[in-house]
Amino acid sequence: MKKNIFDKLNLKNILSVAFSVFFLAFSYACVIPGNAKISGSDTAYSQSGKHYTYYRPYRNIMRTVTGHAGKPDGTYDIHTGETISYTEGYCFSFHQNEPDENGNFKSVYGRYTEAEYDRIANELAGKYDLPINIGVYDGSPEVSFYSTDLNIAMSVAEKYNQQSIYDCNEDKLIENPHYNPKLNPMKP
Repeated sequence: MKKNIFDKLNLKNILSVAFSVFFLAFSYACVIPGNAKISGSDTAYSQSGKHYTYYRPYRNIMRTVTGHAGKPDGTYDIHTGETISYTEGYCFSFHQNEPDENGNFKSVYGRYTEAEYDRIANELAGKYDLPINIGVYDGSPEVSFYSTDLNIAMSVAEKYNQQSIYDCNEDKLIENPHYNPKLNPMKP
């Protein structure tokens, strides 16, 4: 007499397999590169139902970013570590260095906890539907966003007191006229 497959498996094994399938499907959804141009029905939706083309939530951003210390200046895909080269649009960040009591450079990451860094990066990327990348400038890595909209790039630069944004088309920096070096000092 043939036994049914369910006779051989107990409930614990069935639940374990179901959880594994769910976890793999969820993990796959979270590792699609943020800069990949997704089309048609291959788009993501937030819990609020907002449609995203480029943004994918990401965790442990600071740990991933700091792993790029010492790499050559440039933009890197946060998921693969591969170099990204944009020929138009703008790259920018929210990252601020920590000042000491006199407004001089103290540290690169001391201003943020890992949770704060994740929260700010994901909020900005979600608000503007931006890919989360890693930008290395003067040997220091930080979160980097990309947009073809100059207004978005400059508004983030102004809100987070960035010295400049990068114009990918012109291959030059665009200075933020509202930058205050005492609040976000550059490394000496």
